[in-house]
Amino acid sequence: MRKLLRGAILCALCWIMVIAPGCANNDTTTLTCDQMAAELITALQIPYVQKVSGDEVRTYYDFEAEEGQDLAVYISTSGNAADEVAIFSYTDSRSKSAVIDAIDERMSRKKIEFKELSPAEYEKLQKSAVVERGHYIFFVVCSQSNKASREIKKIMRK
Repeated sequence: MRKLLRGAILCALCWIMVIAPGCANNDTTTLTCDQMAAELITALQIPYVQKVSGDEVRTYYDFEAEEGQDLAVYISTSGNAADEVAIFSYTDSRSKSAVIDAIDERMSRKKIEFKELSPAEYEKLQKSAVVERGHYIFFVVCSQSNKASREIKKIMRK
């Protein structure tokens, strides 16, 4: 009985050390939201975006950022383009819900704005990517949004 128990424990330890690390989703990163946004902008070739800083973020995303919350918002410098990259970290389900609600509201407003203004930009919004990885939520509007999830996965491994 003792040998059987020892064998079971040994098998469990082997599984933990050898197999379990491969099952991890690697949704951790040492990059800040600004660094991740810069990499996404480059990888997805999003032209002419500028960083929205500080209190100005509330102009676009209606939620109360937590003290020290890491976030990055980059919007198009042209009023005729819908391109945008926004990355928000969150710490719990309440802050996650606030971020998701703010992104939904932002997307709805942009769709109304671009539906008549520019069908091509409206199409970008229809295909926009909202991706949750680790403790981050990414909102990406660009002509290559279909690649966004793959690029986010790469970035999260850094």
